[in-house]
Amino acid sequence: MSGVAYATGRKSLDGTLHEALRKAAIEERPAEGQSGVLSLHPAPLAEMRKELFALLGGLPRQAALAAQCLVAIDRIRDYFGSVEFEPRHPDITSGQARPLAAESLLVASAETEATPPVAKRGA
Repeated sequence: MSGVAYATGRKSLDGTLHEALRKAAIEERPAEGQSGVLSLHPAPLAEMRKELFALLGGLPRQAALAAQCLVAIDRIRDYFGSVEFEPRHPDITSGQARPLAAESLLVASAETEATPPVAKRGA
């Protein structure tokens, strides 16, 4: 199921799609001199990120899913490292700023993970 099919099917970033992004973003290579051991390396995703970035201006469901995918890819990059010479901005030639929605999702999500939930007064 493609990302557009996910979005039009009212799906969001779930485990299946996240795993597909992770597999696309990380190459597994046999480690030198060690049998049965894999070495993980970042894989180039410039074209995919550019296509996702283009979807941000589209239909709301597609834009939301594209933003979630871009954030997930950024998190994978933060954990496993980025590809040398791959720009941080998904499409710098577009002249558009990096999407604030994706940035705010990343910040809000990081804050949620870093801080335990707190009960609000009167709730």
